[in-house]
Amino acid sequence: MADVRMVRLLTTLDQFEARVLVARLGAEGILWELRGGHDGPYPMGPVHVYVEADDLARAQDLVAMTTELAPEDDEPRSLRTPLPLVLIVVGVAAMAVISLARVLF
Repeated sequence: MADVRMVRLLTTLDQFEARVLVARLGAEGILWELRGGHDGPYPMGPVHVYVEADDLARAQDLVAMTTELAPEDDEPRSLRTPLPLVLIVVGVAAMAVISLARVLF
């Protein structure tokens, strides 16, 4: 098997954006790999898109040709943490405290 050297093309916080991009890369015949918080039961965090080193220039050109869609509304996006994520974190922390209390007392 030939050695393939992968290099990072870009990093995004939007998992959907990363998946759409790699679909486009694959359609162009570019070998790709996703790393980071893109999979698993709770996908969170940045997603890194890697491509084969030989195809980096082609992939960068493809990204440069891609245009970002304008938001549907003119209101600025909120930078607050989404409520479901806060509830999950609080719930996990509460379960950890209860479990620890049962073991210690």
